[in-house]
Amino acid sequence: MVELNSPPIILLMPPSNKMNTHSAEGELKNFCTEKADAVYLSQFISQFLIQHKLWQKKIFLCGESYGGYRVSLIAQQLIKKDGLHPAAIILIAPFISGSAIEENSPNILGEANFLIGYILTAWYHKRSSLNANCQNEAEVYQAAHKFSYQEYIPARLTSSLMLLSSKLHEKISALTGISMDVFLKHKLDIFNFSENLFKGEKRFVGRIDGRYVLEHPLVVNESEYIDPSTVSFSQRLTPLTQNFFFNQMNWPGD
Repeated sequence: MVELNSPPIILLMPPSNKMNTHSAEGELKNFCTEKADAVYLSQFISQFLIQHKLWQKKIFLCGESYGGYRVSLIAQQLIKKDGLHPAAIILIAPFISGSAIEENSPNILGEANFLIGYILTAWYHKRSSLNANCQNEAEVYQAAHKFSYQEYIPARLTSSLMLLSSKLHEKISALTGISMDVFLKHKLDIFNFSENLFKGEKRFVGRIDGRYVLEHPLVVNESEYIDPSTVSFSQRLTPLTQNFFFNQMNWPGD
């Protein structure tokens, strides 16, 4: 019987599999896989519950980004191997499928959804043709969704991005504030959008939250890219997190 009034056990899945590991030579490539992550993390959960006698607690699995994909595998592993059924799975901006960003795996629906985000971001920064007619985000979203699903997708089903009509190319440029030449160079790549919305101004919009802008004259390519929204979040969240761990939870350490 579950203790309904007791606090739940919340286990956070890391956003990527880049972890500090100790492994014998030749074993690391077998350890750093999605399947291996599911196995060793589910084992950790089971052992944690046994060691601390917490089998009656509810378990909530939470995964962000790549953790969203892994947390689903972990839940499956727990149910099949240990008879443990998580009370809920929480997905935060989960990376469930990579087809939308893989160059060799065209995903027209993914492109259409990226376009909606680009149009909203361009409107927010007064770089879209929709600034003349739309007064709020809801109106922009409706217009962007209508264009992406009713015009862009049907056209892309019969033609490549490069071979779309010049009229459609012009409309994409007007709505997103980005030259079509930029999009044709690397499809609808999000880095090119972030880099070129304020072309020549050395200002970049956030990928996670397009409202944020970072002025960084040293950022010249993707390998040096710093997400403006991440910088803004971390400025606020880092001291709050440290205060929570050290002062409220009394969790000392380096």
